[in-house]
Amino acid sequence: MQDQAADITIRSCKLIDPAQLRDGFCRAFSDYPVAMQPTIGELRLMLAQRGFNETLSRVALCGRSMVSFWLIGTNSGSENRSAYVIATGTAPEYRGRGLAEQIHRRIRQQLSQTGVYTMQLEVIADNIPARSLYTKLGYEPVRKLACFNIDRAAVKPAKTVRASFAERSLSDVLAICRSSRDWQPSWQNDMPSLARVPEALVCVAADVDGKPAGYGILIKPTGTIAQLAVGHDNRRAGIGSAVLHKLASASSLDILRVINADSRDFGFQAFLARHGARNEIMQMEMLLSL
Repeated sequence: MQDQAADITIRSCKLIDPAQLRDGFCRAFSDYPVAMQPTIGELRLMLAQRGFNETLSRVALCGRSMVSFWLIGTNSGSENRSAYVIATGTAPEYRGRGLAEQIHRRIRQQLSQTGVYTMQLEVIADNIPARSLYTKLGYEPVRKLACFNIDRAAVKPAKTVRASFAERSLSDVLAICRSSRDWQPSWQNDMPSLARVPEALVCVAADVDGKPAGYGILIKPTGTIAQLAVGHDNRRAGIGSAVLHKLASASSLDILRVINADSRDFGFQAFLARHGARNEIMQMEMLLSL
């Protein structure tokens, strides 16, 4: 179904080509406080990882130009209980027309018929206009998430570590993560999202006396450390530092990124700080009950 308002048409993303999508994305984020100007390849990876649902996603078009959008991700099967806002934006010259609210209303109406009962997103914590919009639409804050940059060359291995390390498949580290991490990763860093891009991952597992002790997962094309955790019985023994160093060695980028670490985990933040991590931004995770 198409909805018309003046010269604007709102429709699904089913017939939007990648170049058109990328142009609209970059246009909307041209004045954003954090640079978001992905190539088509980078945008494809981001959408694939986050479970882009082109049927549920909506764009506002002026002619063939994409002037506003909500890109929505979903999981499949038994995990299809929640949807995720991959990105939402409006070209600067089209703001103030209520396009975001109109698009969101249509998405919400459709989601209510699919069995999805929550929709979640992240927004930069000090982006007051965006947070105000999401609050108006019914989203409530859940937790703060910290984002860090690390100079790859500054990551040094632990001096002495009583553990063995090996690259493993994502399925191999699944059991390790359940017994190691203290908080739930955000949508794009969780296992269902990572499982959609296995070819982009480097997974390192640590064993002590033949038993799992910790692990780390790198999204190699972006230099993003999606997950890193050590089991409680093996912490403060250099294992986390050794895993971080191995992930850094597997990256070809100068900067490593840690996106959406739970801000309440002061121990993890202290660990990152010891390796020269810089807290670049804080995000707010928000949730809408449908």
